[in-house]
Amino acid sequence: MQHVETPSSAVRIPAPVDIRPPAWIVILGEIEKKHRLKRAEILCKSRATSGYIARAELAYRMSTELRLGPTMIGRLIGRDHSSVAQSIRQFAAKKDDEWADPLSFWSAKRQKDTRISEAKRILKAERFYNTPPDKYMAPEFYSEWLEKRAVIVARFRDELRLPFTTISEFFCACPDNLSKIYKAKRALSAAKGE
Repeated sequence: MQHVETPSSAVRIPAPVDIRPPAWIVILGEIEKKHRLKRAEILCKSRATSGYIARAELAYRMSTELRLGPTMIGRLIGRDHSSVAQSIRQFAAKKDDEWADPLSFWSAKRQKDTRISEAKRILKAERFYNTPPDKYMAPEFYSEWLEKRAVIVARFRDELRLPFTTISEFFCACPDNLSKIYKAKRALSAAKGE
């Protein structure tokens, strides 16, 4: 007996469509929850530390769990392969200690922001302007300005524990010069017995 195909038997049923998201999107969702960031914040072009840490973890997990290379990961997350390779290396090196708890990073950042706000308050209270007085001004005013700057640098360093690189942003000066000013002020204070 020969089978003749009729129109009703010719209807083909489509194969089931896989509606699961790609595996890297699942990893991205887990990282979003862990770091409390939105997808756009993780995949944006910003170099903010919070997004960088999350992106580094995403790249690391994509390379280890999905066995993707830096070029493919870069295409998916919008970065070049060398940036991806660097972030994978850095995350692998620091994964166990520094980046394990993202909240500790935010706590340290909040403390630094508080210290910088306090530094700004000190500058305002002292009515100190980071530009030196006019060069044609009387020398006693210039020396007064230099003394005031040394006192404020010492306060920033001793009270707020700010590094010289951060202090240099307030004074538009080289961190090495501020370090010398600070050491001279400390030596002068020690000589006076303060």
